Amino acid sequence: MVCECLVELAHVFVDKTFTYHVPLNLQEQIAVGKRVVVPFNTQVLEGFVLKIEKSSLVEDLKDVLEVIDPFPVLNQELLELGTYLKKTTLATLMSCYQAMLPLALKAKKKVNVSKKYGSFYICAEASPVLKNVKQKEIYDLV
Repeated sequence: MVCECLVELAHVFVDKTFTYHVPLNLQEQIAVGKRVVVPFNTQVLEGFVLKIEKSSLVEDLKDVLEVIDPFPVLNQELLELGTYLKKTTLATLMSCYQAMLPLALKAKKKVNVSKKYGSFYICAEASPVLKNVKQKEIYDLV
């Protein structure tokens, strides 16, 4: 059994489904509209199951790692609405589905973003607001 999943990356070039093999232990749990955890390149991402097929011509597919939801979070009406929104707007299909769901049910990207710090200086002569402020107070503001 195989399924077509829409991964959580809301990017124009990744706005398509990817086919994954469903292992035997997950075949009873999987359904259209459920969230699943799948490998995507070197990452592990969440996605939505959009289609299930009994067989595939491709032999070397990656496996679905986990089924997250006990019940589908996207029913047939929401799936059709997302497709309609994608066709009538410039949004990606994943962003359409994400907009329909509450925060607790959205696919979560587990990516750590590194913080970048910078320093800057305020010149009292350049700002008319700071003309009457002493130099030490300027540093306290920063």
